[in-house]
Amino acid sequence: SVGCFFAELLLQKPLMQGKNEQDQRDKIVELLGTPDEDNWPNFNLLSGAKHVRYKKKQSVLREKIPLYSYTGDPTLSDRGYELLKGLLSYSPKQRLSARESLLDEIGYFDEAPKECKPEHMPTYPSSHEVPKGQKKRVRSPVDTGAAAAFDDDDKRFSRDQ
Repeated sequence: SVGCFFAELLLQKPLMQGKNEQDQRDKIVELLGTPDEDNWPNFNLLSGAKHVRYKKKQSVLREKIPLYSYTGDPTLSDRGYELLKGLLSYSPKQRLSARESLLDEIGYFDEAPKECKPEHMPTYPSSHEVPKGQKKRVRSPVDTGAAAAFDDDDKRFSRDQ
C-alpha cells in the first residue's frame, strides 16, 4: 500500500485503478510484470499459483513514473525509483517495510530537498473555524444572488425615479 501511495503522490492520480478483483490483478501484472520465481521466490508453491496464467511480461514501472516534470527535472530519482520498486515488490520477504524504507541504504531520504522541521513549516488558519466571539454565518434560503438586486424594495433600481 505504501508503494502505491508513494507512486500516486508522484503521479497525482491513481496508480492502478481496477474495476474489480480480476481487473486489479491484471493491472498489477501489467505494471510490475508477471510474477515468477525470479521476482517472487517460492511463488509456484502458493496454492493458487498453478491456476494463474499470464503471458510473460516485464515490469513497466519505470515507464509509468514520469521521468521529467514540466521544468525538465526528473520527478523521481534513481534512488526514489529503487525505493518504489522495493515497496511494490511481489515477494513479501523482499518487500521493504516502512522502517526499512527509512533506514534503507537506497538513500532516497538523504537526497535534497531535506525534510523541514515542523516549527519551520508555514501555518494557515483553518477555513472551517470561526474566530472566538463571532457567530457562524448561515446562508439564507432566500435568493441573495443577482436577481435579488432587482427587488422592488431596492430603490436604486426603482422605475419610479
